[in-house]
This record gives sequence, structure tokens and C-alpha cells, in this order.
Amino acid sequence: MNYATEAKLNYLGETKNLIRAAIENKGQYIADTDTFRSYADKIAAIQGGGGGLPAGLYWEQTYTAPLHYNAKRYILGGDLYLLQRTGTSNASSPVNIYKLVNGTYTAVASNITHYYFTDGVEFNGKLHILAGDYSQHWIWDGSTMTALTNLPFSPSASCALVWNGELCAVNRSEGVIYKWVEDGDTWEVTDFSLGGKSMYGAFFVHNGEMYRYYLKKLYLCDGAACTEVGSFTPSLNFLYYRNGSIYFYSGNYMLTLYEYDIENAVLRTLGTTPFVYSPQMYEYQGRLHLADKGTNTMSVAKTDLIWHEVTG
Repeated sequence: MNYATEAKLNYLGETKNLIRAAIENKGQYIADTDTFRSYADKIAAIQGGGGGLPAGLYWEQTYTAPLHYNAKRYILGGDLYLLQRTGTSNASSPVNIYKLVNGTYTAVASNITHYYFTDGVEFNGKLHILAGDYSQHWIWDGSTMTALTNLPFSPSASCALVWNGELCAVNRSEGVIYKWVEDGDTWEVTDFSLGGKSMYGAFFVHNGEMYRYYLKKLYLCDGAACTEVGSFTPSLNFLYYRNGSIYFYSGNYMLTLYEYDIENAVLRTLGTTPFVYSPQMYEYQGRLHLADKGTNTMSVAKTDLIWHEVTG
């Protein structure tokens, strides 16, 4: 390929991306699998003869999940996985794993184990899962689930995250942070204290620092204590952290979503969702999605939602 041809193809690719951004800003969702020719249909679907949708939050259906109890979605190597418990019992309900392939959840493993997965995070190319039934640490590499040494803490009172390049677990009941030592497969207590026991709530890392959200208040943890740095009204439920923003929700079923800009201390209302019983937010292919996890007693087979904002 000569330089002139390559330059023209690059220019065409940039033009395609600009057209896609303009269409999505008018309220039409475009999947990465959509062809360039299909953009014409998206343009035709824009309301008002090209005038676009009014400013606001809009939802598009994306991927229909299989029937499940208390399922969770995780990203591994850029791929989306759904871990699905098939029944209501923690001890006797097998777990199936699905991978999103060309817009469809496709089974990749079934009846792999019986456990209640409480939290998980990608670390060094593998998905690490804290399982609550027997205080286990599991690793999913995309094809095989492997059980490691039992955890020295309760996963149901902990959350997994990557911090300072290490796999960590915040033990909220003890008020301490553990780190995983791969050589030897052990979990060690760090000297980072949260300032007391029963430090419940959601924890996340922002700009290398540990934050905690609990009971309408945001705290910054410095290794000795957690200091309040923000408060919220009304009472908001933590949903997701992404790129300097916290996403909250309030209400039941028809949720109201909020976004909080940490650096500027600005909270804004994003809008109301369709019916969601037990929400999970995740980022996939650079876009935020919302899914229904289901519960221990209620099964769901719903379509994941992707939201996009039209600014006017």
C-alpha cells in the first residue's frame, strides 16, 4: 500500500468516526458491529427530520441476557462475561458463564462450581473473584475457573480492587486492606488502616487515592482515617466509578441516575431509567451500560441497556 492510499484510508476512517459521533449525539445508538452503510438508517431514524432528540438521557436495548439469579457482568481482556447462578441456593446452584459474541451471550462454561460470587476485578489478564460460600478466591482466565487458597476474611464484607498495581481487598468489617501475594498464593494485611472497624460502604480508587462512600457521605482515606470530603441529599446509592465521576441511583425499579464530578464537587441528575430491579453498571467498549442482576429469589431475563446523553 503506497502512502497516498494509506492517507486516504485514514482520512476515511476519521470521517466515519466523526459521522458516528454526530449521529449518536442526536440520540441514535451505533454498535461497533454496525456497518457504515447502516448509518443511513440511523440518520433516517433521527426525529424531526434531522433536528435530533431534545436534550436528555436516552436508553437503547443491547444484549439480552439468559434467565438468571443474581448474575454479574465482568470485563476480561476487553470481552464481556456474564456469570449466571441458575438457582436460588448458594450451596447447590451451579454457575454458568457466558461471553458476549457478536451481540449475543454465548455459553462458554457450565456447571463449573457452586458458589455465591460477591465481587471481582480484572488483574494481570485474569478475572479474580471473591466467593462468599466458602471464603474462596477464584480465577477465571477466559476458559477455566481455578480455585485458589481460601480467603482469611469474609468476602461478603469485602470488595476487590486494583490499587498501586496490586490486587487488594478492602475488608470492611475489620477496617483494613489485604493484598494478594501471588508467589505463595496468600493474602496479607497491609499497614493501611481505614480508621476503625465496621467501615462499610463502597470503596474505589481515584487518582491513586482510596475513597469510601457510605450513608450519603464521601470520604477520603489516608491510611490512618477516612475524612469526610462531601455529602449528598437525597440519600443516594453507589453504582459505579468511572474517570473521575461517581454514578449513583435513587428510588426503586424506575431509578433516577446521578453523576458526581469528584474534582469539581458537582452533582447532576442524568434522568430516569426503564424498569430495573437490581442494577449493575459496567463499562464496555467505552460506553456505560446498565443491567439487572436479579436477586437470590427472583430470576430475570432482561436486555442490558446502554445509555447516551443528548446535549441539545
